[in-house]
Amino acid sequence: MPFPNKQYGRDRSLPVENIGFVVEMNDASFLHIGDTMATADELAALDIAQKRVDLAFVSYWHLLDVENARSFLEAIGATTVVAMHLPAADAPPSYLDPESNLEDLILLVEETVPGVLVLTGVMEIRQTRTGG
Repeated sequence: MPFPNKQYGRDRSLPVENIGFVVEMNDASFLHIGDTMATADELAALDIAQKRVDLAFVSYWHLLDVENARSFLEAIGATTVVAMHLPAADAPPSYLDPESNLEDLILLVEETVPGVLVLTGVMEIRQTRTGG
């Protein structure tokens, strides 16, 4: 799903385009937005919310600010959101910005988006109900 302005991942090196995918399986649909730096307006222009997304995998950096997260998630329209691409606990401080450690970064995401699923363990499993 290329973005209208053709700036797929912004500040990324080509050939990486960071496009997203909606996958439908049985009665459920899943959205993976890649590493995109797309804005809520860009996502809204793609009418993703009309696709009835049950589960969206969203990079955590879209979920750090209440207003941005609200408009971003509204453009997606997903029933359940999984925060992805969280840095490792021993990542350099620049990766953990705006917090100083992973635990605080996770708390910020969870406070900003109540109900978000944040998976931190290797191969961690969570169950959620999706689809009709």
